[in-house]
Amino acid sequence: MNKQILLIIVLTVFFGIDLSLASKRSWEIKGIPVTGPNDICGKAAWIMPPPFPPNLSFTTLGAYNNDEFAIDALPLNSEICKNRETVLATHTDQLLNQLAGYTDADTRLKNVPLHQVQIKASPTGVRTVLPMMGETVGNPFPPVRIAINPIKIKDWFNAKGRMNINCYEDGSAQIKAKFSNLMPNGVYSLIGTWKTIPPGETQPIFAALALGGSPAIVIADEKGRSRITRHLNFCPKDPTLDGSILMFIDLGYHMDGAPNGVLPSLFDQIDFFTSIDNEVFPSTKPPGIVTSPAVGFPINVEIQ
Repeated sequence: MNKQILLIIVLTVFFGIDLSLASKRSWEIKGIPVTGPNDICGKAAWIMPPPFPPNLSFTTLGAYNNDEFAIDALPLNSEICKNRETVLATHTDQLLNQLAGYTDADTRLKNVPLHQVQIKASPTGVRTVLPMMGETVGNPFPPVRIAINPIKIKDWFNAKGRMNINCYEDGSAQIKAKFSNLMPNGVYSLIGTWKTIPPGETQPIFAALALGGSPAIVIADEKGRSRITRHLNFCPKDPTLDGSILMFIDLGYHMDGAPNGVLPSLFDQIDFFTSIDNEVFPSTKPPGIVTSPAVGFPINVEIQ
């Protein structure tokens, strides 16, 4: 018997090694702190592929505006980001809302410091600002959220991430991602942003979906560390069978602690919120109101 064939039999039968997976392509990608989809303080993090504008970016975080009449946070830019003590607040990007068809949020939900985003706290799903643990006595009611300080630019840009991608000959892949300096006990999810043509359409769009399907949740420990391993039925570096291209992967932060299946959030769904006057009012939740990308990984895009 040929020695090579004998070796294959031994490795396969006795050691359980699948030699179809032995040949692989590998990449290690460093994560970049971002302030929106393909955004770093108002500028594109990487070059988008055609037909999208190369510098297309969306800023879904703002600087807290202490003007009592402010109806939105100050959009981040390079000058604002130089002040590392700037408190981050909720903000919506009008171009993103326009392109994606999202209805903008009620202005009462904008310019809210990220640590004070409203959370669902009733059987009917009404959201409210919860007291921090330690601000009330230890009774079941009122419910509380974990204690967290105002999130500043220095905290946001301190986040680190590294991703290893292995693609195998059978078309499958494995990703391993490791993170540090996230928000302690924060809830995140891995979101892939695709260039794809939906069924029945003729023009490509960008679509943000849970990477590899639901769930894709990442929860940081009390020191802001986390890791995740996912097995995929496609190689992130290659076009899929229908020609879709995974442009980049984001680790999205859920300020409200609530993941949403295969979507980063139910952006155009009406939720009910509580005003400072204890009035319940309806609003949508476009990007920047309860969730925003935190760390980005360029997959099939060119870094600026």
